[in-house]
Amino acid sequence: MMQTLLLANFIALAAAIIMALSGLAKSPKKLVAIQSINVILSIISNLLLQSYPGAIINTISLLRNLIFLKTGQISAITKILLSCMILYFGLTFNNLALIGILPILSSLSYLWLIDTKNKITFRRLNIISSLLWFVHDLYVLAFTAAIFDFAAVLTNSYTLSRLPSPKSPHSHKP
Repeated sequence: MMQTLLLANFIALAAAIIMALSGLAKSPKKLVAIQSINVILSIISNLLLQSYPGAIINTISLLRNLIFLKTGQISAITKILLSCMILYFGLTFNNLALIGILPILSSLSYLWLIDTKNKITFRRLNIISSLLWFVHDLYVLAFTAAIFDFAAVLTNSYTLSRLPSPKSPHSHKP
């Protein structure tokens, strides 16, 4: 059990580092391609930690990423189909009660708001998604992933605080 926990956390750490490095990508397609490596490693980590909802949600996220890489967008019909898959498979294989719902909520909100042009909405989306995964990862003992989830909350919160408010588009905080 301890060896599996350590292996899962090592894989989750590698996934988190890759996710952090994806921010250096110059184009959205490169970013999504790099994040797909993160998703594959997260699937493996979640399976080792017996978080079947997490593994399923990440598998569907990988499918979403592959669609985006191929087409450059995610149509409304594709979003509806992916949403149905997330709900059906996420709920069917949920072995974590309410904690298993958190990756489902995160994935659904991310799917529907990923293409927003509003920087504030996008940062809020990242904060909420990271918080949901943070609670999930703590529960399934994915401590290295939880640390990076929390770091994502902090960095997105900081960036959000630095963005101009919608009421005054030209103002910014020092």
